[in-house]
Amino acid sequence: MKKIIYCLLILIMFVFLGCASTSYYIQPGSTVKEKIEEIPLSGKVRVELRASNSKIYVLGMDVDKVMLYGEYRSLDHDPGNLEIRIENQTEFYIVVPFFTEIEISNSNGKLYFLDTRGDLDSKSSNTEVMAINPGKEVEIKTTNSGITLINFEPTIEDYELSTTNAPINLGIPEMDLELEIATTNAGFDITNLPFQTMERSKHKIKGFIGNKSGSKVELDTTNNLITLKPAHQLGLDFSDRINKVTEKIKKVFSGYFINQAAVVPDITDGFQHVQEKSLGVDVPKRLVIFPFKDLTESARVNNLGEVVSEMLTTAIVNEDKFIVIERTHLDQVLEEHAFQLSDIADTENSLDIGNILNAELLLAGSVSSFGERVEIDIRLIKIETGEIVLSKYGSSTFENLREVLTKIAVEISITG
Repeated sequence: MKKIIYCLLILIMFVFLGCASTSYYIQPGSTVKEKIEEIPLSGKVRVELRASNSKIYVLGMDVDKVMLYGEYRSLDHDPGNLEIRIENQTEFYIVVPFFTEIEISNSNGKLYFLDTRGDLDSKSSNTEVMAINPGKEVEIKTTNSGITLINFEPTIEDYELSTTNAPINLGIPEMDLELEIATTNAGFDITNLPFQTMERSKHKIKGFIGNKSGSKVELDTTNNLITLKPAHQLGLDFSDRINKVTEKIKKVFSGYFINQAAVVPDITDGFQHVQEKSLGVDVPKRLVIFPFKDLTESARVNNLGEVVSEMLTTAIVNEDKFIVIERTHLDQVLEEHAFQLSDIADTENSLDIGNILNAELLLAGSVSSFGERVEIDIRLIKIETGEIVLSKYGSSTFENLREVLTKIAVEISITG
């Protein structure tokens, strides 16, 4: 896997132009093209964009002006407010001061917000949205398009992300959060985060990370998955896209940078195992998958632990990343060494069994069933050290269980 490198956004110098007016209005039909336009602002800044059929890039910087590159239909501003209308733009770029409050709408397009650090209100249709390091309060609503939000700073107060027929990906820092997740006809996947469940129904689950009194996050989609990960890990997953967007913005505004730096912080700290690159021929690791433990009576009655571990085994084998040890070999070791399946719940015993099987990794987990919802806890453990290299919490309706397990298998294959 390629090593992914990011730098902090450092703005050393900015070119200030002195052609400032207090307010002006460009008549509908007028445009600005092939140049960067500067609009000086003061005090707390608020920017309102009304767009359609457009791809828009918004970058936050330590400046006291807004910079625009692209064609707009109309523009109106006073010292602290800016209103822009945009139509049919394949690419429109705007630089705003840090902590600018942004209100935006769009249709049939894409929106990228990079390091803006201010509150964001985005209501669109058929528009994909990606936001890196937005502010304390964020509301993003769209339809039929994905939402990806990554915040590296513990500044979240109230986030609401909603779409239809598309995934939601949220990367969060280490902080206390209350979560409400709704996924109609789908499930959700929480990786390497200490999530605790409080309430659950067929299509909704409520819980918290850290303490119950934390900030609030609401996520809602239909017919697709919701994924939550630590910000650094999700940043690695989307590193190629983040790099491409960053490079496009830097290219447009390169004349304003003395030191051209990346727009996101270094997201590799603490995830060095993701960056490891083997020399020569990669030898697949030997993986043993233990039967999952049934935690609820309904799970035991339906033998869900066995069912889920078998389904996950099939999905992992299909990824062709590991040498998966056959269940018959596991059963043979258990019999020869007088182990019971219940002994697998003990970490020391499970590591002993893994060593006997000459495995390098072991996968263990548990399954709970609540009405029409199945909940899964999974741990991928390095046998040599006992280190948990991946922990996952997934939830799904019965009809979407295989889809969720397939996604988990992909993540296990990437991590292992």
